[in-house]
Amino acid sequence: MNSDYWRSRDGAYYLSQQLQRSEAGNPMYRQQENWLGDFIAERAAFLGRPLKILDFGCGFGRMTRYFANNPNVIYHGYDFSESMVAPLRADLPAGIDDTRIRVAPSVDEVFPSDSFDLIFTIAVLIHNAPENAISLTWRLLEKLADGGSLCLIENMLTSFSMRENNWHGGCWVHDHVGPFVSLWDVDVHRGIVDHQDIYLFRRPKSGAAGRLSVIENGVSREVGVEERKLLGLPRVEAAVRGLETEVEAFAVEQAKTHDAAEDLRRAIVERDELRETVATLNQTIASLQEKASSLSSIQGLRKRVENAMLGLDGEVDGLERDDAERFDERHLFAPVQRTTHTSYQWNAARDTEWAHADVRFDRVCHVFHQEWFGMRAAAGALPGRKLAVTAHHVLTPKDISDIADTLRQLKVDRLVVHGFSAPMEAFVRAIRASGFDHLYLVWHGAAAMWVFEGERKLAEQAMSLVRKGIFRRMQGMRRGMDEVIGSRAYAPQLLNLAPNVPASPMQAPRAREKRIVLSPSWNLLHKNLVTNLLAAQFNDRVGEFWTMANDMSLDRRLASKLRVLGARTGRAMLDTMRSVDLVSNVSIVDCHPMVDQEALAMGVPCLRGPLFLDALEDHPYVTATEVKNPLSVHDVSAAMNRVFDIGTGEMQDMIVDYARGIRKVSLDRYTEFLELN
Repeated sequence: MNSDYWRSRDGAYYLSQQLQRSEAGNPMYRQQENWLGDFIAERAAFLGRPLKILDFGCGFGRMTRYFANNPNVIYHGYDFSESMVAPLRADLPAGIDDTRIRVAPSVDEVFPSDSFDLIFTIAVLIHNAPENAISLTWRLLEKLADGGSLCLIENMLTSFSMRENNWHGGCWVHDHVGPFVSLWDVDVHRGIVDHQDIYLFRRPKSGAAGRLSVIENGVSREVGVEERKLLGLPRVEAAVRGLETEVEAFAVEQAKTHDAAEDLRRAIVERDELRETVATLNQTIASLQEKASSLSSIQGLRKRVENAMLGLDGEVDGLERDDAERFDERHLFAPVQRTTHTSYQWNAARDTEWAHADVRFDRVCHVFHQEWFGMRAAAGALPGRKLAVTAHHVLTPKDISDIADTLRQLKVDRLVVHGFSAPMEAFVRAIRASGFDHLYLVWHGAAAMWVFEGERKLAEQAMSLVRKGIFRRMQGMRRGMDEVIGSRAYAPQLLNLAPNVPASPMQAPRAREKRIVLSPSWNLLHKNLVTNLLAAQFNDRVGEFWTMANDMSLDRRLASKLRVLGARTGRAMLDTMRSVDLVSNVSIVDCHPMVDQEALAMGVPCLRGPLFLDALEDHPYVTATEVKNPLSVHDVSAAMNRVFDIGTGEMQDMIVDYARGIRKVSLDRYTEFLELN
């Protein structure tokens, strides 16, 4: 979404615009309201109570006013633009609780743990690029209560996503069905609202796959992939025509812009001397700011932090970050949103929702990167405070001094850093300089990954900080890394915890004849995804093989069972695991994968390669699920059959007992590692 555009828009303008359209005879708004009102009335009558609803993108409050005093509705509104909501705040309708109208950069910040019977959008997602629209839809689906529905009143049905024009900061048409229909029932109501379709998402019946139904003139019919593509062609054609018209309209302006750019480039070249003067002035200003910063204690703290960061002597900027970010579970399935992150987040919902409770960790804070999904999930399951920092840039001295103040207020005296990067090194040095001396590093990696130069450089730099005493202790996950790290190493392995979700009875093998296997990995050598696929492809007991990797280019004979799902993390990933019979994560190089632990939490068995852990390797669950030779298609397929042959009750008992054992070992060792005894 063009955030700057919407944050700067006056909601009163859009209020007057919609009033003018309605007065001119545009029926869309009444059509939207009538359908939503009828749907909510039917659901409320069925449930025998009002519905808790969320108006996502409430803006100036058209739907707020429509639902005011509606006995079937407990209304909540969300928007990220304060200027758009201003007219609503200035004239709040009777019957609406002001505390339920909330504005923040993301819905999770203001409704962190709420769930809703109905969430709806009206022409909101069309102002988001495709990857943002998909991510927002998954997030909204995660916030539905049991039996809840998500209603999108958006562009008409299409199987493609594309930019249509530049109105209102950019408009897209989206495929609102394809990324979700494998796991959700989607009803598409057509012909209700002019120029829009209504998409209604519900969870399918237990054990069933999602399905798509199109409802026209009161008649509902199930629709397959090919028919969905045919039905969506008219909307794509209209979008293409609109885009062509816009390109032609701006052709003359584009030529003028090109000429202006040429003039600007010449002007920039001529102003080099002025730039040097400005740089000198900036240095003078920086010197004055440095002197002023010593006037108070908080400014003095920020100065110490800044000095610590300057002491890196350019090492931070010199490290290659991309290689270090690329080769483990830190980029699991979802693209990095480089425009939406904040510099740091305290106790975000995704980092605390499934954390285990343990009073021994009340003064512990885990620090990790927002964008590295595997490590974030691992830290999220552990007890203690959570601080998610960005991997995209070094935090400012003010950021770090504010963090230090918060840590002191929370009485935190131990920081556990999960993973290492150039921005994380700057944070560690600065926070150490601000007075925190109980810093611990957990390196979620393996020496085999040092074939990538960036990974090796970061490991060497991390161990250098350990030798200098900036970290009190370091744990290298892999057995034997203590010999490399040296005297400050913690030798026993730190095991990851399964997310602490409510008990979930195992779904496999269900009543279906053919099993569904999920391999939530990306297509890299050490992840061994193709071997997992081929094992399922040539196993007669497997009907489908699901993955999120969208670069699987294999002959149809080798991949007829392959289904590529849309990107998902968090609750959406757990729900996906819950719906399959087996998770297959037979990789070549791994430490203690969170994929395995998430499957445990869902009560679904997970195949793995040899992990060489120093605890519980003789457990019956490991015996049943470990593949000794991860490169053998035959051995992976045989392990699938071995798991399929185990009764549901017996497998469930093994999973519960193994998860209980992992929890005890993990918490006891973290307690020892962090010197909490």
